[in-house]
Amino acid sequence: MVQQRAVDIQVVMDRRRKLALRDALQAALSEQPAVWRVVIRSALIYETASSGSWWWSVMVSSDAATHHMLLVPPGEQTPELLAEIVGKAIRGDLPTVRCSACQKVRLKNGSWVARALPEGRPNVTHGVCPDCVRRLYPSLRLRPR
Repeated sequence: MVQQRAVDIQVVMDRRRKLALRDALQAALSEQPAVWRVVIRSALIYETASSGSWWWSVMVSSDAATHHMLLVPPGEQTPELLAEIVGKAIRGDLPTVRCSACQKVRLKNGSWVARALPEGRPNVTHGVCPDCVRRLYPSLRLRPR
C-alpha cells in the first residue's frame, strides 16, 4: 500500500513558487514513515490595532493524531525554510508540547504523559492531546493509534 503524503497550499502565489514549495514539503514528508498532511493558509496577524501582515498558517497533522499549528512570518516564507520547519515538526524537534487542557507533555515518540516540565525549560508550546480532543471536540474524528 502506498502511503499518502498530502500537501495542500491554499495561499495565492505564482505557479513556479507553489511547485517549488510543494516539492520541498513532499521531500520533508518523505523522510518519515507515518502519513502526514500539510495545509498552508494565509493568516492576517495584527501587529497593532490597525495594521497587520500576512503570515502563513501551517497545519501539520499525522494519521496518529499528532497536530502542529505553525505560524510563519513573511520573511520566512520560502520553500527551504518551510521544509525545514515542517521537518522539525514531524521529527519532534520543535519546542516541548504541553496539552492546554490536561497539562500532559508530549514525548518525541508522540505519546502523551502526565509529568512536570523540566526545570528552566524555555521552549514550551501548547497543543491538545488526543484524549482531550475526543473529550472537548467530539465532532472531530481521530484515527485510533
